[in-house]
This record gives sequence, C-alpha cells and structure tokens, in this order.
Amino acid sequence: MQTRRLEALEAQVRKASEARVQKAVHIPTPNVPRKNRSDRYRRYTQNETGATTTSIEGLKDAEAETRPEVAAIADVGGVLLPKGRLILKPSANYVRSDVNRAEIAGFSVLPGIIIGNINVTEENRNTVISSMTARYGLANRLEVEVKVPHVWRDDTTTSCPLGGFGVDQESTTSANGSDIGDIEFAAHYQVNKGGGKMPYFVANLRGKSHTGKDPFEVRQDANNVETQLPTGTGL
Repeated sequence: MQTRRLEALEAQVRKASEARVQKAVHIPTPNVPRKNRSDRYRRYTQNETGATTTSIEGLKDAEAETRPEVAAIADVGGVLLPKGRLILKPSANYVRSDVNRAEIAGFSVLPGIIIGNINVTEENRNTVISSMTARYGLANRLEVEVKVPHVWRDDTTTSCPLGGFGVDQESTTSANGSDIGDIEFAAHYQVNKGGGKMPYFVANLRGKSHTGKDPFEVRQDANNVETQLPTGTGL
C-alpha cells in the first residue's frame, strides 16, 4: 500500500512539473533591424529546462534621445557670431604699481662724490577699470562690438629732496579720478568660408572715442600738480 501511494505522489509531482514547463511563455524578439536589437529591446532566451530568462543589453539609443543638445556659437561654419546672436561680457581689471625713483641734478667731482640736488620719489598707483562689452552678429560673417569702460584711479606721490642748499622735507600729494572711459568700437568680418583644412581669415577694424576726461581738463593746484586724474587719453 505504501509503495503504491509513493508511486501515485511521484506521478502527481511529475505531471505538475510538466504543466508548469508547458505554461512558460516564450516572447519572441521584436522584428527590428539586427543592429538595433541589442540596444533598444530586451533579448529573451530559453534554457535547457524550458524556463525563460531575460537580459538587458543597454540603453545607448534611449540615452541619446534624452540627452540635451549643446548649441555651439559657431554653428554656421564660421568663427564669428551668427546673425541675430548677442553676447554681453562684463569684466573688471585691477592694477597696482609701485615706483621708486631717484633724480640727481648736479655734477660729479670725483667718483662717489656728487654736488647738487637729489630727489627721491615714491609713487603708488591704483587703477580699477570695469567694462561691459556687447557683441552682436549683423550677419553670419559680420560681427560688431562696443565696449563701455568705467575708470577709477588713485595716485599717491611722496618726494623727499636730499642735499642741496634747501631744508630736506618730505612731501606727499594725492590725486584721484572716477568717470567713464573712452568707449571703443570694433567690427569683425570673416573673409572666407573656411572649414576643413582651410584656415579662417578675419578682418578687424577697431577705433575709440574721447568720452573719457581729457588729461588737459583735469584740475591742478598752484604748483601745476594734478589734483584730479584723467580717465581717457583725449585722442
């Protein structure tokens, strides 16, 4: 009796296993070009026991579709801005210079012996130039540019005369200036189409105005020493 029951149980287990294998679903590979099957779809394979397994080969094309397009400035085969494109570029430059100078007005009797006046001068100069530059493409091969600067200057000069017949006395003078500088204009034209092994040839034309304070317009004291500094060249 027990042997018959064991045989009946084994038969039931065998039938259940065969039924599960028959119910396994085989999903065919989508009908797409062979070169794209591994990139866009899952590949389904069946092992020796009939079970179905899946594997993902990659999402290369899907990532390419969602990746944002990076726009290049020179997207028309040139090195200048395309027509209708505007770029604003702010900038700021700071310059500091320290100069020590010794001036001798006299003559030398013997090597190392000088008769006359010696004036030692120390100059400290601080300059800040902030500007806004605008570039605009009139055409795909023609670009114009304008630069508007603002200049701030501060100079301090310390002088001390040595020797001579006067009394040695140190003196310090200072001057500053803050105003708009000389506005600059420019035009750039791409002569040839370029590309490939051909270089790009660009013709440039640049000029400036005299909107800054003229050096001959600044204030001076009774000794003709500047109390205000210019912000332009006056030319």
